[in-house]
Amino acid sequence: MDIQDHVEKPVMVFLPGKLCDQRVWQQQMTQLSDIIQPICVDLRYCETLDDMLSAVGHSCKVPFLLAGFSLGGYVAQEFILKYPERVRGLVLAGFSAKGFTEEEKQTYIKLMKAVREGKATVMTGNALRQYISPKHYGDIDLVNLIEDMANTAGDAVFLRQQQATLNRVKRFEDIAKISCPVLIIAGSDDKLVTLADSKSTASAIPNAEFQVIQESGHMTPLEQPDKLTKILREWIVRVINMP
Repeated sequence: MDIQDHVEKPVMVFLPGKLCDQRVWQQQMTQLSDIIQPICVDLRYCETLDDMLSAVGHSCKVPFLLAGFSLGGYVAQEFILKYPERVRGLVLAGFSAKGFTEEEKQTYIKLMKAVREGKATVMTGNALRQYISPKHYGDIDLVNLIEDMANTAGDAVFLRQQQATLNRVKRFEDIAKISCPVLIIAGSDDKLVTLADSKSTASAIPNAEFQVIQESGHMTPLEQPDKLTKILREWIVRVINMP
């Protein structure tokens, strides 16, 4: 990955979610390239959270816009809390700062065990239904794309990413210190991150903008790409034109 030192258009770093690659953000990266220089950081092969933060930090030397989806949202949150001066603006999609309860943590630990034993799958088959809106169950192209990303990544990537981000703690007090522009995106039909949790995250950050995208589950960048791209474009223009 090339480090960008001098650019005319602002750099925007995109972080994919669990088991996802650049394809999850591809439409936004392509259609917004007239106003930003997009960079996607591959988080699939990072062993630890620190490795993920390091990958983000090495992607660009100048202050940048940062967009994180799902697991990528968690990494983005941790990055801006550690390096606030590096981020010009923050987008969090399909993410909550509430952390994992002990019950949720144990659920993920059991899922990891089941995956290791070949007794469970993630983001494929019937398990995929919890990630998308019921309105998109019949969207074969969408389903095939998500399943292909998951299968391409494989169980080892899931286990690595889940372990690296397992110890999530409540961050509401910490994110209240974020001073750059923030946009929180929620899917109306998200089963993994509820609207209430997304709204609580937005409410914790001073002046954060909160947008709900209708007829979208957790996979908003793929389920409603046009709506998300429009929201991002309007937000980016406002941010880069700030004095």
